[in-house]
Amino acid sequence: MTAAMVIPGAESFFLPGNSIGILICHGFNGTPQSVRYLGENSPPKVLLSSLLDWGATERMNMKWKRVIIRNGYRMLKWLMKIKRTCTMYFAIGQSMGGALVLDLATKVCL
Repeated sequence: MTAAMVIPGAESFFLPGNSIGILICHGFNGTPQSVRYLGENSPPKVLLSSLLDWGATERMNMKWKRVIIRNGYRMLKWLMKIKRTCTMYFAIGQSMGGALVLDLATKVCL
């Protein structure tokens, strides 16, 4: 199977800023483009939003547990990147991304 093409503007983004970091997670049908306005219209902060893999390119009978675990590990990796460069950090999410942020909060101290 080949990798799916990402439409222009929907790719992951990282906006450098000050010592406050925010991990932004998009929802199930969204892309980083759907939460980019949060980063572009907020005071200078370190912002990261990466394209979550909901398995849309997999077969229709997606293995949801595997998909959630894979995205959870990605979010943890991104949060660790923010924690290394920021003194204060937050994680926010939209829709299903918000559910993943809540799950992440049960695993690490935000």
